[in-house]
Amino acid sequence: MIKIDIISGFLGAGKTTFINKIIREEGAKGTVLIENEFGEIHVDAALLGGKLRIMEISAGCLCCTLQGDFIAGLQRAAAEYRPERILVEPSGAASLPEVYSACGRALAGTGACIRSVITIVSAEALPALYDAGGALYRSQIADASYILMSGAENVKEEDLRECRAILAKLNPVAPVCWEGWGGLRAADVLDEAAEYHGILAAARKARLRVGNRLCAVNFTPDRTADDPWLDGLCAALESGSYGRILRVKGFMGHQVGKTIILEYAPGRGVRWDYADTQTIAAPKLCVIGTGLDRQRLAALFCRE
Repeated sequence: MIKIDIISGFLGAGKTTFINKIIREEGAKGTVLIENEFGEIHVDAALLGGKLRIMEISAGCLCCTLQGDFIAGLQRAAAEYRPERILVEPSGAASLPEVYSACGRALAGTGACIRSVITIVSAEALPALYDAGGALYRSQIADASYILMSGAENVKEEDLRECRAILAKLNPVAPVCWEGWGGLRAADVLDEAAEYHGILAAARKARLRVGNRLCAVNFTPDRTADDPWLDGLCAALESGSYGRILRVKGFMGHQVGKTIILEYAPGRGVRWDYADTQTIAAPKLCVIGTGLDRQRLAALFCRE
């Protein structure tokens, strides 16, 4: 089956840079790139060594040509080149939901599936573009299912706090990767983004089936976690007593007197580790799912 990775983001966020990183680390064999010519940057052919097959959408953005060039290009790429993977780089001015919809419509009969949808956000530009970029820029973040930050290592801590606040306001659901790209493996990003794409796809199906909307509930946990409670947490979350839990992430206190980073995702279970308390202002948790029982969740996380 052909795997499709969508690498989206606003103008200049670093989409092409990340695609270059994928090709440098993993090679171009078996990969086709569908690139939107409307974008302001292009893949560096010299860097890629001329080995990557590139198909350009010649007019407008993908969301405007979903009935024409893009669908035909994707189907042609799948049929003629028989790649193992197709990378899709939409225009920085494209609407992410419409790009996602376009890919979905184009997949019929291609033997392909969307593996991951990654939205790249520039940490250096985020505070300014939050106001100047308008509704399109904000919606690209709000509609993201996985956010990869670029340039975070070049931003001062006070500016990073502003970035975190903006992301939490626009999209408290999507996981955010803040790691500097120098020490980041593209394969790890793609794997994690694929995992969360699967989680959110399941959430959409659950919403259609039971009529519940995907929602996020935020807590300031006053419970002090201990090892027995943590050992039983996965079973509790998967029992159905609290709703359908798709994601838990945040910080809470531990019995040993330290703060822990707590995470849960279906199929991966509960994970936790001690946190660097210098970067954490207060305990906080976000629970994401459908049909959530807020009172029961509060009893689970916020009461001894």
